[in-house]
Amino acid sequence: MFPVVKGSILRRIFSIGENFICGRQPYPLSVMHRIHCMQLFYNLSDPAMEGALYEIESMRILLDWL
Repeated sequence: MFPVVKGSILRRIFSIGENFICGRQPYPLSVMHRIHCMQLFYNLSDPAMEGALYEIESMRILLDWL
């Protein structure tokens, strides 16, 4: 059984990079979670998932990320 982690702890962990000026802004945690789930469902690597998000409009619609 996997332990349940509260959302507030995850927000604190993933919000470390918000104070940096350079680089891209981080995606919201809910979008990152949906991307990870889709990556597992479709058995895609990180570069393949990134390419699919750019190429396949139905995946962007499923993520509510246009």
